[in-house]
Amino acid sequence: MTADIEARLAEGLGTAAHGVAGQGVTLEGVRSRVTQRRRRRRAAAAAAALGLVVVAATVAGAASTGDSDGSQVRVADEPSTTTSSTTTSTTTTSTTVATPPPPVGRPSFPPQHTDLEHGGVEWAVVLAVATGYDDRVLAEAVWSAAEVGYETGPTDCDVGVDEIVGLPSEEEGGAHIVSVSLYFESRAEAEAFVAAYEPEVRGIGQVRTFCMD
Repeated sequence: MTADIEARLAEGLGTAAHGVAGQGVTLEGVRSRVTQRRRRRRAAAAAAALGLVVVAATVAGAASTGDSDGSQVRVADEPSTTTSSTTTSTTTTSTTVATPPPPVGRPSFPPQHTDLEHGGVEWAVVLAVATGYDDRVLAEAVWSAAEVGYETGPTDCDVGVDEIVGLPSEEEGGAHIVSVSLYFESRAEAEAFVAAYEPEVRGIGQVRTFCMD
């Protein structure tokens, strides 16, 4: 249809060109212009057709990115950063240090007999003797007994100490004796004390206690 219109137009222009001869308008000039316009229209039509092809290809490419059921392709999420919290449990171990037992074979200390009577007879362990109250050995004996839980003190009222320690009595011309002793209910308890007591003692024996009133 377009070709027919262009042919008719060229024919009409050619007729018009015969009517204005001599004024610079010729039939060849008109036909040349018609041919140029036809080429420009064809070029425009070709460009338009190419544009449609590009658009169609773009649409097809976009459609191909979907799933087969028409859904959109899921884009993978960015990897999430997970912070792991590590809890350190500190276990405190309580260690109880047990008191070491006494050496094997060492007997325990027997109870001290303190209910003394004036003129009574008691089993005594003589710890130290001296000729005066200011002698240092008497004080050391008192301290040593206190370290193992016994209370005592110096006295010069125990009759029979001189015989226990092997010294002459005053009647025999011996010196006046001051002693530090511990008293027990029996000889067995007195011997048990000596076995458990580390310092050396002067002797075990019976004494008559005075100065109790």
